[in-house]
Amino acid sequence: MNIQSNIPIPSPDRGRKRKYPFPDMAIGDSFFLPNCNTARMRSTVHNSATSFAKKTGKKFTTRTTVEDSVPGLRIWRIS
Repeated sequence: MNIQSNIPIPSPDRGRKRKYPFPDMAIGDSFFLPNCNTARMRSTVHNSATSFAKKTGKKFTTRTTVEDSVPGLRIWRIS
């Protein structure tokens, strides 16, 4: 075996990649999910935001909207 020095340790992978950008959001930031028009999809996004909020103390709100004639869901960070 070849012994090597000064090789940086990669950061650990923590589960799967995040689907939504909650950690990157500042207060007042929002994102739009187009065609998120079924109750199940809205519920999934809302549950994800609620779960992240409980872990971090941040707060989010969601609203069904239509943007450029496309129905969808917009999520805001409110605190």
